[in-house]
Amino acid sequence: MKTYAKQCAEYSGEYEQLTVGRGQADEFSTRQCDCCGSYLGGSRTPGHGLIGTEWYELEFCSDCVQYIANGELPESATRLDDWRETGGKLRSHSNVGGYPIAYLCDDGGTLCPDCAEEEGSELEEDRNSGWYIETGFVHWEGEPLVCDHCNGTVDSAYGGAE
Repeated sequence: MKTYAKQCAEYSGEYEQLTVGRGQADEFSTRQCDCCGSYLGGSRTPGHGLIGTEWYELEFCSDCVQYIANGELPESATRLDDWRETGGKLRSHSNVGGYPIAYLCDDGGTLCPDCAEEEGSELEEDRNSGWYIETGFVHWEGEPLVCDHCNGTVDSAYGGAE
C-alpha cells in the first residue's frame, strides 16, 4: 500500500522546499491537500512551497504536516485507512450520519463501494490502470453517481440540484 509520505513526495515534487506555517489549522475541510493531493476530510494547515525564488501559499493535510516536519509517517498511515470499517472492508456509508460514500479511481472514474472492494486496487503497480483507488468521498449532493464498473448508482445525501 502506498503511504502518504511517498504520495506527498511524488505529488509535491515540483516544490524545492516545503515548510509548515505557524497559522491556525482549519477544524475540518475536504479541500485538496497541496502536498499529497488527497481530498480526504480533516484539518488543513497553512504552509509554503518554494519553486525557484517564488514562495507559494499552500494547505497541507495532517499526515503531510507530519511528513514535512519529521520526514516520515507511521507505517499504518495509508490513503484508504479512514474509509474502512473495523473488519477492513471499504465503507458504503459514513460512520457519522450514514452519508453515502463513493470511490475515486486514478482515471477520474467512480466506483460504488461494492465494486471498489471487489475490483479496485491499492497496489502501486496498478496505478494508471483505471482501477487504482485514489480516495473515497462522501457524495453530498447532486444527481446519483453512476459506478463505472457495474452501472449501479450511489445516491447523494441531500438529493439533486433544484
